[in-house]
Amino acid sequence: MSDFTLGESGSCPLPFFVSESIYMRGRKPKPTHLKLLHGSREPIHEDEPKPRQVSPPCPRWLNKEARRAWHQVAPELKRLGLLTILDGHALARYCVAHAQWKKAVQFLDKHGYTYPIRDEAGSVKYIAQFPEVSISRNVARLATALGSEFGLTPSSRTRLHSSTDDGEQDPFEVFLKDRGKKTA
Repeated sequence: MSDFTLGESGSCPLPFFVSESIYMRGRKPKPTHLKLLHGSREPIHEDEPKPRQVSPPCPRWLNKEARRAWHQVAPELKRLGLLTILDGHALARYCVAHAQWKKAVQFLDKHGYTYPIRDEAGSVKYIAQFPEVSISRNVARLATALGSEFGLTPSSRTRLHSSTDDGEQDPFEVFLKDRGKKTA
């Protein structure tokens, strides 16, 4: 028999660390700027908060590799209109996850994925996996999830239709347009 019982209502209680007031069901609502970029037909909420389109400063506490990721990604996000003053912490989390992933991968490149566990006589008892294997896997998942919030993954980028025009044309797009004119 299990010590776990359902409450009087028959529903499973929320864990102690989840407040009912913050528990949300279903998909996250899509921000208006993403609805516009996606060309969505969903209703647009005019009263949605509109943070200033000002790039947040790179946090001083980020390590060297995380700062490098910030300076690589932030200017392009700003150019696309996907970065506001309120997005700094989310972008910092992405940059930290990226830096941790890179550090773990570099360790694995140098040392491999496993190491031997030996007994007192020096014979190999069994082979163990370095902790960096699961660290790299976990932070890669986290970086992918955080990056998709900003359109940093190929699949999340395909859902965006940027309205910014910086004057640059993709050579492949030009080729496709020219090719379409010749065959039509």
